[in-house]
Amino acid sequence: MKKVFFLAAMLLAACPAVMAEDHNPDLVPNRLSFAKAGEWASYTLANGYTQKLTVVSRDGDPYGEQVTIKVENIYDGEVVETREISQDAGEPFTAPQVPYDQGITVNLRQEAVPFEGRQLAVSVVEILHYDEDPEAVTREEYWISSDIPVFGILRKIENGEVEWELADYGEK
Repeated sequence: MKKVFFLAAMLLAACPAVMAEDHNPDLVPNRLSFAKAGEWASYTLANGYTQKLTVVSRDGDPYGEQVTIKVENIYDGEVVETREISQDAGEPFTAPQVPYDQGITVNLRQEAVPFEGRQLAVSVVEILHYDEDPEAVTREEYWISSDIPVFGILRKIENGEVEWELADYGEK
């Protein structure tokens, strides 16, 4: 789980921002580039937990801003773990990036997805991991929108199963 979260955090730090008419479809919005303290997003996880991500602060100069995020893992309504992570704010749009590794393919597509009565512009980053056996392909998808606070994640799907699903979001 830590490895997957780290990959997701790295992907998302390089990923989620403001959709514009001149948006390059080969790029993914980086929501952290304009994150504000107090913004939060809450997720339902496949293991029965809820995870709440809250932007605590934004520090540094415009060329090296860091965003600090409080991560709360909640089970049965109780916070069972709290920690803070820091990420570079980054550029508004970036190319999806994963560590170079033989046997990894990254695909990108754009979609419009209904959420809470409106359409969200979503970038879907699909990562295929190939093993020695060509039949043993694992697939991860990150659905990212600039309309969703913190990392911009709408959902994360692993091998066809939803692992992380946006439940709610807002500002304090």
